[in-house]
Amino acid sequence: MKKKVFLFPILLLICTCSVAGENSPRRLILDTDLSSDADDVGAVAVLHAMAREHIIEILATMISSGDPYSAPALTALNRYFGRPDLPIGIVFGPGVTHESSYSRALAESLAGAEAVSIPSVD
Repeated sequence: MKKKVFLFPILLLICTCSVAGENSPRRLILDTDLSSDADDVGAVAVLHAMAREHIIEILATMISSGDPYSAPALTALNRYFGRPDLPIGIVFGPGVTHESSYSRALAESLAGAEAVSIPSVD
């Protein structure tokens, strides 16, 4: 079942981006709950691969999880794939929170522990 859930967003992304007769990249914002499992990392990898092939143009990425390490993990992934300046939107206030050692480890291993920062509300 998990594979089907993972493949659906990727197929939706591919179908959305393959419009007949359109040569310019489709503009896209990815909303992810990157936290405790690897499906979102796969979606981010596919997103960047499609951008590299000029199928899509990534406008921004968003975190819908309240996990404090989700945004640093997504920042680290965007840097890893060569797009360190992509804007990242995050949830302020109440949100779905399921803290994960996975997202923290991902952020620290790709970005280095000193580069991990938790966003704060100003």
